[in-house]
Amino acid sequence: MITNKNMKKILPLTLLSLIMSLEVCAFDAEIDGIFYDFYGEEAKVTYQTQIDDFPYFISNYSGAVVIPEYVTYKDMTYKVTSIGEFAFNGCSAITSITIPESVTSIGEEAFYHCSGLTSVTIPESITKIGYNAFCYCNSLTAITIPGSMSSINDNAFCDCSGLTTVTISEGVTRIGNYVFAGCSSLTDIFIPESVTSIGEQAFNGTTWYNNQPEGMVYAGKVAYKYKGTMPEEAQITIEDGTIGIADKAFSNCTNLTSISIPESVTSIGASAFESCSGLTKVIVSDIAAWCGISFGDYIANPLYYAQHIYSDETTEIKDLFIPAGVTSIGKAAFNNCSSLTSIIIPGSVTSIGSIAFYGCKSLTDVFCVADDVPVTNNNAFNNSPITSVTLYAPAASIDAYRTTTPWSNFGNVFVLSELRGDLNSDYRVDISDGVTVLNLMAEGRYNVAADLNQDQTVDVADFVTILNIMAEQ
Repeated sequence: MITNKNMKKILPLTLLSLIMSLEVCAFDAEIDGIFYDFYGEEAKVTYQTQIDDFPYFISNYSGAVVIPEYVTYKDMTYKVTSIGEFAFNGCSAITSITIPESVTSIGEEAFYHCSGLTSVTIPESITKIGYNAFCYCNSLTAITIPGSMSSINDNAFCDCSGLTTVTISEGVTRIGNYVFAGCSSLTDIFIPESVTSIGEQAFNGTTWYNNQPEGMVYAGKVAYKYKGTMPEEAQITIEDGTIGIADKAFSNCTNLTSISIPESVTSIGASAFESCSGLTKVIVSDIAAWCGISFGDYIANPLYYAQHIYSDETTEIKDLFIPAGVTSIGKAAFNNCSSLTSIIIPGSVTSIGSIAFYGCKSLTDVFCVADDVPVTNNNAFNNSPITSVTLYAPAASIDAYRTTTPWSNFGNVFVLSELRGDLNSDYRVDISDGVTVLNLMAEGRYNVAADLNQDQTVDVADFVTILNIMAEQ
């Protein structure tokens, strides 16, 4: 019994002849040897017959196939816009295929197991190539993916053993799971900077990947996969300029203890840090950039395991200050960061994504300066102790915060007020405010807010006042 369509084989002709009575016509018309289905004014290239109860699709295609841009049938002209699912499935006698600019999509398994196919040009009109579309096309040696496709779907060219060169055009943003897996001869791959996301095992089993040295392997601007055995207590720094981290890039890297991620990273793929149980430190130099990262799922964020976020190798962030200008705090941005004690959200923030602060179990205070309540997913603070956390919000909108979920779930909701001694507007009085006083003293400058005892000068007495306020907090 066949259970995996990736393992399908073409039925022998002798067997086919025994079950012809089970064949089901799959087309509306045959025109110049090509089978079509019609939809309105459009035509789809399809297969000739399907054998009932078997996952096999039979067509009489062979040699060089040229698909026209238009076909006429019964005095009606149709534009050929797609190559349908299974259209050329198993047609091992096809040697080349010409696809017109009118075609926008190639369906699932359209050229599956076309083992004699040596040449195909994918036009710029194509926006979608389906699952397994060219799998096992073992005679293909080179392929160019047009920039009209934003994503290359899973398994699209898997196990094309003769494929040596792949060129991906600017405009493609994602390479799906297993797209080129098993392409054992593939040595040359061009990946543009537009690619920010790469799926699981997209290049595994290729000569290109096998030739990469052990350690972090990069595909274009994406950190693709950690190759080989990771040393104990490994500390990894992702290269500056890296745009994305691929799906499962560090999956099961239990020896990883620290990861440093540059501000250039915009996406981290699904399960990128799956089972990284030894991870204790995530170093993020730019919090604004971090807030905008697209995470594939909740374990794409290394904070899920590390639970501690740092601004550099030694400075842990416990009081999280979201920089002014940030408009959105993305999905799972600080998921499970249990070391955070306070969060300061600037007035520029208009939205907060799902599970953004999920599991932040040490929270005591949240300061939200936004006059308009940010659109916030109801589970943004789930598994955090918000019933005992104090929320501070602007006086003008305090009632809105008290009646809008999830903000209404906070245990206490107080009005934001200017704190005496808070010289840097971070809603706390701490040593940084004392440093501000010392700097003013050193520069001989006067600042009315820093003149805490109102003696018309900024001096050591004001610094002592800062220390006393800190002690009383």
